[in-house]
Amino acid sequence: MKTRPTSRIVLLNERNQVLLLCYRDSSSPAQRFWVTPGGGLEAGESYADAAVRELFEETGVVVGNVGEPIWTRQKVVDGVLFLEQHFLVRCDGFEVIVGENPDATEQALTLGMRFWSLEDLQASTETIYPEDLALHLEPILRGVIPATPLDITRANITARI
Repeated sequence: MKTRPTSRIVLLNERNQVLLLCYRDSSSPAQRFWVTPGGGLEAGESYADAAVRELFEETGVVVGNVGEPIWTRQKVVDGVLFLEQHFLVRCDGFEVIVGENPDATEQALTLGMRFWSLEDLQASTETIYPEDLALHLEPILRGVIPATPLDITRANITARI
């Protein structure tokens, strides 16, 4: 199975809201989903470097360092195994710049972006990735940052609950 190493960013604003991007599902254009910013690693790029680059490309936000990952996740989509690392970034008082991503295909599938509170996530019936984002985000918002990345792969979470 083909693998795709991927970095994702949990971007929190000063009100502890997380930024999610809304995309049209390419396999089912009538469907949409929300996801944290991020994308695949380029040749020779580390997960952390990809997180910095993707954050800028998708939001215009510039950070020098994203630290260590807080979560890992594996997901198979269309026969590709996505190996994700999620990084926590806090940014106060910034403005999201839309349209910085150079990938025209991705731009065509992007429907928008917005900040979500924990309550918004908990009440939503929208499709949001990673699954159970509110569950994973709650301890982070209380200041409990994992010392080592937690595996938030859905099958692993279900087994722990």
